[in-house]
This record gives sequence, C-alpha cells and structure tokens, in this order.
Amino acid sequence: MASFSFSTICNMLFKPNRSKILYTFGFKPYSIVINSKQLSAAVKALAPIAAKGYFTDILLEVESNTATITATSLDVTAKKTIELPFANSANFATAVPSQLLNDLLQKLPDQQLTVELLENDILKITWANGSAKLSCTESDNFPSPPIDEITTDSLIVLKAADFKTVINKTLWATSNDELRPALTGVFVKSENNNLIFCATDATKLIELTIPSNIGANIGSNIEAIIPSAALTILRAIIADSDSGETITLGFDEKNAVFTFEGFIFICRLIDAKFPPYKSIIPTNNDKFAAIDIAPLKSALRRVSIFSNSNSLGVALELSNNEIKLTAQDIDFQREAAETMTCEFNSSEFIIKFNYKNVLAALDILNSDICNFSFSVPNRAALIAENNNNYNLTILLMPIM
Repeated sequence: MASFSFSTICNMLFKPNRSKILYTFGFKPYSIVINSKQLSAAVKALAPIAAKGYFTDILLEVESNTATITATSLDVTAKKTIELPFANSANFATAVPSQLLNDLLQKLPDQQLTVELLENDILKITWANGSAKLSCTESDNFPSPPIDEITTDSLIVLKAADFKTVINKTLWATSNDELRPALTGVFVKSENNNLIFCATDATKLIELTIPSNIGANIGSNIEAIIPSAALTILRAIIADSDSGETITLGFDEKNAVFTFEGFIFICRLIDAKFPPYKSIIPTNNDKFAAIDIAPLKSALRRVSIFSNSNSLGVALELSNNEIKLTAQDIDFQREAAETMTCEFNSSEFIIKFNYKNVLAALDILNSDICNFSFSVPNRAALIAENNNNYNLTILLMPIM
C-alpha cells in the first residue's frame, strides 16, 4: 500500500533543524504583524499542554508568511499555524513562557500586534497603547515531536461534528485506574467498513459505531487506544476553534495524529491490549422498557439523595407499564420512592444500578426516550440509540 512519512504531513510544521536568527554586521531584530485574536486563541488552546510538561514554554516559529505555535508535554504535542498579513524576509524561532504570554493575550482587545525578537531572545510585543518584553529561551532547547511512518490504510477522515460526538459520548466511560492502562483510553478499530469506538471501566461500557455510508473515509488497518487525557485536551481545542468540515486521524505503532484547520495534534497511544469486550455485551435480553428521559432524570436526582453513600444504588422496579424508583440507606434509616409511567413488555422485574452511571448515560443520549433492555437482575442492561450518523450501545452493570 502507499505510504507517506509523518514528517511529510507535518512538513511545514515539524522541522528537526529549526532556522536560527541570522547575524550580519551585528544583531538585527526581526518582527511580524499578527492579529491578537488569532494568536490569543492559539496560545489559549496550547498553553494547557505546556503546563503538563517539564518544558513549560511554547515555541514560536516564523517562516515567510506563517507563524507556528507549538506546545508539548512529550505525551502530547500540538501545533497551530497562523497565516500572517505580510511575508517576512527572515525566519526566526524562540521558546516563549506559555503562561505569561497567555495571561497577556487574554487581556488584550482584538487588534494588530507587532512581535519582535530582540537580542538575547527577548520577545517584545507592541499593541496600540503599550508594549511588553518577555525573556525567552533558544528554540534549539525545545523538544522535537515524534516522527514515524504511517500508511494510508491507517487514515480516517471524519466530519468534525461526528468526531466531537465520539469524544463527548465515550470519555465518560473510561477508567482512572492506572493499574489497568488499557481502560484509561478510548479504543478505536476499523471493522467491516465501519469505525468502532469503545470505552469501559468495567462497571459501564459504551460502543459507538460510525458506518462508512455517512461519508467518512475509513482505513482498513486501524486498532489503537487513544488516552482519555489526550482526548480531553483535543476536545477543548476543537471546541475553541473553527474546526471546519473534516478532521483527519492517522496512526502508527506508537502515535495518533489529528489534523484540522491549521492544527496538528499528536499523542502517544496506550501500549496495552484492549479487552475482548464483545463477549460481555448481552445478545439475549428479552425485556424491553421505553422511558421518558427528562422525568426519569428528575426522579433519579430526587430519589438518589436517600441512597447509600457507598453503593449509590437506586433500584428500578418495572411492572404493568410503570416504573418505581427506590433508594434506601439502612444505616441512617432513610428511604425514598417515586413512580412514573413507561412502556414495558414483561411482568415484574427489579434491577439496581449506581445512579451516577444511569444519569451519565442519559445525559449523552440525543433522544427524548431511553430504550432499555434487560435479561435477569444480575446481568448487564443495555441502552441503545441509533440514528443516521452512528449506532450507540451503552452497557450498565447492576449492583447487588
């Protein structure tokens, strides 16, 4: 299959040998004119990445008519390229204190800024009524991003809105248990021309399938675990930017790369084997309930006040097209119950869940009705949601 270099994707952004300031007959400052709103948005998006690393500066690189901002925590590297209004006769680069620069830019109104690199890596920023100088460090000290080979088989092109949906609907199910690293990320796999995302912490599981017929370009050689921490940062970047119509995902053995609207975002993959989750998804649930989401959420919030503080359990008692929610804490002799209507196709059935898992599952549904399926009280329940863009399955483990 055709292949291309990671460095080709990042050709204008990632360069191992960065250009240095030129000296002719003494030092000459080099400057650019850049819009404060564009620069502020880029620095705001990337500063949290720098804050998580040992190198807390962000790299500013200028080449011709582009300025590139880079931040890295080593596990995550991100870049944003900004088109400049004027071409520059010389290239320069320096590493700028990220928090100080971000604090300044967030307090400036929308205007054109002049940014100059002076002698001894002093960066001067001039705005309409003032200026500031920041002590920077040489760009050669800035860590280089990961570079590797990826094939076109491992590329995905998705609508940006669909990828936002993936992140929002899967992150809540990931685990925080560092002893089980495979569960601390979102598993992605291409299968039968579909793209599958899955996350679980062993008490809940979510599987989201994007079919190829929605216009996505899905590679055939994809299987990886993307860290939830990286996806959390990426979600913030996408939310704060105009992500356009598409986002491209690429994978190699160690890294994932996301490109959209001048951004390149690289993160290390989790080096672990995702569990064979398909085997725990029930296929023979024969009891079905359809419940209005809004009143169910309201009732859960009221009744759960009286649940045990350790188990957080709320029981769902279904019978005769009615559901009764009950909670109790025997230690403190308190309990609560609330009844509401629903559609249910079976006789009396009782199952108990951690109410926080149920509320979180209901929060990510885009419909007014929640479709549950059950088998027996000690087996997993399923919630299904299907539409033209994705198929969603949520698994909730009961508590006894």
